[in-house]
Amino acid sequence: GDANKGIAILILVTGLPIHIFFFVWYVKRAKESFFLGRRNQPMMILFFVGQMFQYSWAIREIVGRDSFPCVWQLSLWIWLLGFQAAPLAIRSILFYNRLKFNKLVASHKFDLATTSGGVYAENG
Repeated sequence: GDANKGIAILILVTGLPIHIFFFVWYVKRAKESFFLGRRNQPMMILFFVGQMFQYSWAIREIVGRDSFPCVWQLSLWIWLLGFQAAPLAIRSILFYNRLKFNKLVASHKFDLATTSGGVYAENG
């Protein structure tokens, strides 16, 4: 009804500008900050686009449930999974691979006494 439409407009009018402001701030700050600059920029953009899809339920309330396209409503879950769950899954896989790589490197010690310098021997 009208109450849902008012709440949806309020969320869009307040939430969307705040969301966009902080993303623009992040992009500008990432160029200056070492710690923010190390984050994967394409993953952040992918996640931001996924968060924009969350506002579509508010648009659905404003437009009206009868005139909102059913195809968009049905495919929305697929888009949300693709844009929000995928970055989390990719980060988890990268983190796991980094742990395994660090464990592999830690299991070897580098022999710097030899002239080659790059030869390493297994601990044992």
